[in-house]
Amino acid sequence: MTLQNRAQFRSMPFNLTTSEMELVVELVELKPHQNAFIEADSQQLVVIDGAAWVTMNGEDYVVKAGDYCVLTTGKDRFPVCVSSLGGKPVTYALK
Repeated sequence: MTLQNRAQFRSMPFNLTTSEMELVVELVELKPHQNAFIEADSQQLVVIDGAAWVTMNGEDYVVKAGDYCVLTTGKDRFPVCVSSLGGKPVTYALK
């Protein structure tokens, strides 16, 4: 993660101090063609670098660097699928 991205990350909408954020935020980097499956529980997924393709409750979303979405489950309770978009890696924070 670059210094510029770290500065942008600190300004994301977590409503936490930097020290609190370091304790509760998980950073994940996905390479192209790699998927992550997440058991949704109202977490915030914030894209730090790149773009993510998020499939949740039968709907697809594109989340770009600086944007976020809240992960929720539908009645089917399938996990949320996250993957990189555009053949480039994606780095995201999960809180």
